[in-house]
Amino acid sequence: SSVFSAFEAHVINVTATIENRPPPPPPPPPELKRYPLIADACVTQAECTTDENNGARSTMKIISKKKGNARIFIRFNFHFPPGTAIQSALLKLFMHKAPGASREYEARRVLGRWKERDPNGVTWRNQPKVDTEITAMTLSGTVPAWLSWNVASDTQSFIDGDFPNYGWRLGDSQENSLTRYLAKFRSRESNQTGQRPVLEVAFTSPPAT
Repeated sequence: SSVFSAFEAHVINVTATIENRPPPPPPPPPELKRYPLIADACVTQAECTTDENNGARSTMKIISKKKGNARIFIRFNFHFPPGTAIQSALLKLFMHKAPGASREYEARRVLGRWKERDPNGVTWRNQPKVDTEITAMTLSGTVPAWLSWNVASDTQSFIDGDFPNYGWRLGDSQENSLTRYLAKFRSRESNQTGQRPVLEVAFTSPPAT
């Protein structure tokens, strides 16, 4: 019984010690940064010659029209230390002209290099391939608004070195429509500086060592 009592006392002391320990500090809140893009361009299938580069224009277009589609290429530059965890990453573009009916616009990871402007700027003919899997989808609506795509998984993959960062291609998920559906977006060259594309990233950095 004396052994049992000593054991009980030991358990009580250990329990009291554990209970008296201060709780661990909460994890730091995610940091939020906004990154301006470093390159954007629109490639059009038939509205202009397919060899024309549109990287210097203040407006970019997404179009669904048989033999007249248009897509947007966009790229951001960011640097994070190894071990950074991405909590969210929203690719945001301001649509200042909406289509006549709400459309689904997709973002796909680009698989090859491309240049914003001439010489050898991206065109419909030379546009790089994109991933077969869609990264994110968003609905356009029918009124001007900010549109967002959740690209957190790709952003994390870029940071981890799983894929090179060639940016994303935005386009209508149902191209070649018999009815022409057009949306216009501000580009990084727009004089409406508050409506230029942006990538909003929330992340936690690894602890300092």
